[in-house]
Amino acid sequence: MKKQMKELESKQSELYETMNEVRAWISESKSQSARIQRQVEKSNEQYETAIGEVGGVKSVLEETERNFDREVTVFKNEIKDSRNSILGMIALFASFFSFISVSINIFSKSLDVPTAISIVLVLWICLMSFLYVFMNALKNGMESFTGKLLFEHFIVIAIAIIFCLAIPKVIFNGLSGFGKEESVLVQKEKPAK
Repeated sequence: MKKQMKELESKQSELYETMNEVRAWISESKSQSARIQRQVEKSNEQYETAIGEVGGVKSVLEETERNFDREVTVFKNEIKDSRNSILGMIALFASFFSFISVSINIFSKSLDVPTAISIVLVLWICLMSFLYVFMNALKNGMESFTGKLLFEHFIVIAIAIIFCLAIPKVIFNGLSGFGKEESVLVQKEKPAK
């Protein structure tokens, strides 16, 4: 019986050890389960955050696409306007060229050539000044015309008109004077017959 008691005590102590191991295992399992639960919850939060970010990226992408389409439409309209503007510039160039050539022909009939060119250049400067003021008013509105800007414009036009009146006379008088001296030299060098 003592032997059986010892065996029973030994089995009892083994049973206690096994029960302690089972309790430790259950405790470890519970802590692992809690840790896994926290990781799952964290993963779910990250998943929800990622879904929200993807939704945000999607909405930004859609907005960017709408803006891009709008910009493409505006760009196409600007290209159309620029084509029309280029045609307008070609037409302006042709009209200026015609204006200058016809005016020189008309004025040179009644005036000397330097004076005719001076008058045509002054008229052309006035026309360009009008176009500058007109186009600037269309583009920027009347509030862009400050007193300083108008004064600067007036000074530039006045200087341009002075040059338009002076330069042709200097050039033609210089050229005609050079031609007269040359013709005098040629006549002196020719032997008399």
